[in-house]
Amino acid sequence: MRRTISICILLFLIGCADESVLPPSNIDASAGDVMVINEGGFQRGNASLGLYNFSTNTYQPNIYKNVNGQPVGDVFQSIGTHDGDYWLVVNNSGKIVVIDSSDYKIKHEITGFKSPRYVHFYENEKAFVSDLYGNEIAVVNTQTYRIDNYIPIDGWTDQMDMVNGRLFVANRERPFVFVVDPIAEVVVDSIPVAHNPNSLSVTRNNLVVVLCEGRLGSSDAPVFQVIDSDSYNVIKEIEIDVGGKPSLLRVSPVNGNIYFASKGIHFIHPVTFTLEDKIIDLPEANVYGFDIDPVTGNFYVSDAKDYVKKSEVYVYKNSKTKTNQFMAGVICNGFLFR
Repeated sequence: MRRTISICILLFLIGCADESVLPPSNIDASAGDVMVINEGGFQRGNASLGLYNFSTNTYQPNIYKNVNGQPVGDVFQSIGTHDGDYWLVVNNSGKIVVIDSSDYKIKHEITGFKSPRYVHFYENEKAFVSDLYGNEIAVVNTQTYRIDNYIPIDGWTDQMDMVNGRLFVANRERPFVFVVDPIAEVVVDSIPVAHNPNSLSVTRNNLVVVLCEGRLGSSDAPVFQVIDSDSYNVIKEIEIDVGGKPSLLRVSPVNGNIYFASKGIHFIHPVTFTLEDKIIDLPEANVYGFDIDPVTGNFYVSDAKDYVKKSEVYVYKNSKTKTNQFMAGVICNGFLFR
């Protein structure tokens, strides 16, 4: 995010030790492992892809670099999975690197983006890519690995999700969630929301939930909103008074509960949409990554420290009991479950 980029520029002269690089070797991976996204510092060249095994509580750093003999790139923003491949979205490098999910070897590199953020796949033919500076959504052909089209959307397009045959796109610079027809590749509607929707997801009953942190540097109250995916109307809105700027809105794939991060993890009731008790308290942590294992329901929460040191990741069972923890790479921002 832009705030992170600014912080990392300020820290540039401080210096930062990269993760220790292991000699190239066979990667020991299993179906239950967790891919760990380490964003790295802006222009520091220390982004990395790691691999964590819950059963043994072991972490393998730099698996991409160890296999391919080169770094991921500058600012590893997010990862998607499609047809047996991982799509690594590398923000400041303006590219997506496609690697095989079994051996992590590079298969394709896609360019033509200004500053890509997230990728969302449609059926077996298209990948929609949001962009920090592009004022557009790029449409990538997943068979040719080329950009076939750009959908104009003014502002910083960010998180996306699909429901009822429509792609919902959060815009961080304009107070809207845009609705895209994935077949015609055009914007069909724009839904007014609060300022700066930093995360977006879909509930089990096909409602779109959005967390808006307010304008950067402002005293705006953060707002949680619920959008009816048929009418495109906001049907519920609550202020989130947690003493900070909440982010990382997640709907649990296990039980449908709604959570977000702010000095820990908070719970929103999935039926009444009321803010309930804080379930994990991390008052000193810089919570920068949070995801939920779709099989075990385990929570993975990363503490990015000062954006220079390696991140620490905490694993919680039953959403509240810490069972494991490990050191990941610099600025760990998310996880993908194999």
